[in-house]
Amino acid sequence: MSDPTAFRRRVLAAGFSPLPLIGKQPILKDWQKHDGVSELEIGTWTKRYPLAINTGILTARAPVLDLDILDPEAAAAIEALVRERFEENGIVPVRFGRFPKRAIPFRTDAPFAKITVKLIAPDGSEGQRLELMCDGQQVVVDGIHPDTGKPYDWHGGVLGDIKREDLAYLHGEQATALIADAVALLDADFGYRCADQARTRAKEAGNGDKLADWAVDFADHDALAALSMKLLKSGMRDGAAVNFLRAGVGGIANIEEDRRARRLKEIPGMVASARAKFDDEQKPDGQSGADEPLAKLTPIRFVKGEVLPAREWIAYDGWIPTRKVTLIQGDGGEGKTPLVHQLQSSCATALPWLGLRVRECASVGFYTEDEEQDLKERQAAIDAAYGFDCAETGNMHLFPRVGEENELVVFDRARRPTVTKFYHQVCEAALDLRARLVVLDVAVDLFGGNEIARQEVRAFFRPLNSLARQIDGGVVLTSHVSQAGIRSDGGHSGSTDWSNAVRSRHYLNRPKAEEGDAADTNARIFTRKKANLASIGDTLKLHWENGLILPDGLSMPSYFRRSAEDVFLALLDAVTNEGQKASPKLKAGNYAPALFMRRPPKEREDYQRRDFERAMQALLQHRRIKIVPYGRPSWDYEKLVRAEASPADEVAT
Repeated sequence: MSDPTAFRRRVLAAGFSPLPLIGKQPILKDWQKHDGVSELEIGTWTKRYPLAINTGILTARAPVLDLDILDPEAAAAIEALVRERFEENGIVPVRFGRFPKRAIPFRTDAPFAKITVKLIAPDGSEGQRLELMCDGQQVVVDGIHPDTGKPYDWHGGVLGDIKREDLAYLHGEQATALIADAVALLDADFGYRCADQARTRAKEAGNGDKLADWAVDFADHDALAALSMKLLKSGMRDGAAVNFLRAGVGGIANIEEDRRARRLKEIPGMVASARAKFDDEQKPDGQSGADEPLAKLTPIRFVKGEVLPAREWIAYDGWIPTRKVTLIQGDGGEGKTPLVHQLQSSCATALPWLGLRVRECASVGFYTEDEEQDLKERQAAIDAAYGFDCAETGNMHLFPRVGEENELVVFDRARRPTVTKFYHQVCEAALDLRARLVVLDVAVDLFGGNEIARQEVRAFFRPLNSLARQIDGGVVLTSHVSQAGIRSDGGHSGSTDWSNAVRSRHYLNRPKAEEGDAADTNARIFTRKKANLASIGDTLKLHWENGLILPDGLSMPSYFRRSAEDVFLALLDAVTNEGQKASPKLKAGNYAPALFMRRPPKEREDYQRRDFERAMQALLQHRRIKIVPYGRPSWDYEKLVRAEASPADEVAT
């Protein structure tokens, strides 16, 4: 436990609003309004309130997710969900009091009301809950836990050492979605249920209606379908709507379990169907129907000082974005199918894809030209090349679809689109398996329309884009090219809307031989033909080998990299041997991640500062490195050393 006065001043300097506490209770009158405390006032607290040895902070501008959960695996799973979603946007420290309960702080500039979800545990007991505390609340950040009698503990850094500005940003919509996703995770994987019954209340929707006024029978199919459309019209995202409905169905007390299971299974399809209908709604002459008022259009709001979350990628450096459809085109036999099969394997293992860094995530792949044996033979070749049994991760799921009804969207004589049963099955599989990557191979079997009809091509991509938003991930579709597309080297086929309807398009082909040279039939070029979020024209030099598509050794970096933790340790050894000291302090001139970024890209194996920051926290947490002081005591200098370092390495110099 820290000296309370010194700790409170450090917390104040880091941008938080500290409070003196007795146990978990604030001692100050009107403490909710006690923002803007001074160092002088903090200095008086110890004498005025000698029993208030604990320290809290106001959560209005530092909201805290409080996991009041007694299942260690469930609490760890929600922490992992938070890290996956927010860690690239800032530091995610975790405070422990009574394990496995924990609290995770964020920052915001737009305070929102507290969100509480009471839970029923798998054994039927009540009392556990999820809370996102913000406006009008406070949380303990230092001191002695009143139940355990032991100090509160932090993993990943301590507030005060971590400044408020370095925490991940959270706004109200993100908070609502996070709680909904956490509840859905607890329901699906750990058997928890919401304590709230079938009447569900929510905050004011964006179109002026109030979800609190919607009385819903969550056991009724038609009521759920109608609510799906209302949620989407209110501005809620597809994935959040799925989780909202699942939480409502999960909270019904008096319902047969097989009926509950049917409703839960139907929800992804309901939302997808509502999204397709919502996107395709065309009012004649621009007029709304007589049965409902014309909805007002609401522009986005710009908030001064708002920090946008970092854009997420499936394949980094601009190759495969999340929440978008990526189209990979190429002639038959060039290797499109091995290419996307390898992508699934890379995402399952975090090993590079074509030499590119990828997001580690679950994926589903639907292969309309492959039988089970085809997929297993190719997977064996990938495993041999990767030196890893990729399927054992449990993160990749392959579906052979040769000979099946594979159309995702079909059209009637008036060219009106209809999403098929198979589309709903794809959505359900992706959501049930928590996939953030969906691979669809190949378009000729999946598109039930005329490829030169713009209207039909556009209508085909709408539900695919909806699916990408639902999973908050990427959808990758492969497609053949026309002979004209091959001759022009543009990779086009059919209507130009095959390119215009996507935000990311790549072309796999064989390079043309120089005049007088024999063509290398194994050579491949992978070109970024369209990218709204990156530069176009970038190419990767590849080659076909044993049924796989691999990066050229002459033009690409090493196919596999060491982990960021291993590279961090190697660089720490290097700078230490050079007489430099690597600091754990964010604002220090020799802050370790910043110091390592000055090394040549080859030496740091192209890892970035954020990678080194995550690696440093992981190494500290697993006690592979430690922090030791050096220099005069008054300097307050600290450096990082390996945990197994000899005493001579730790001598203050």
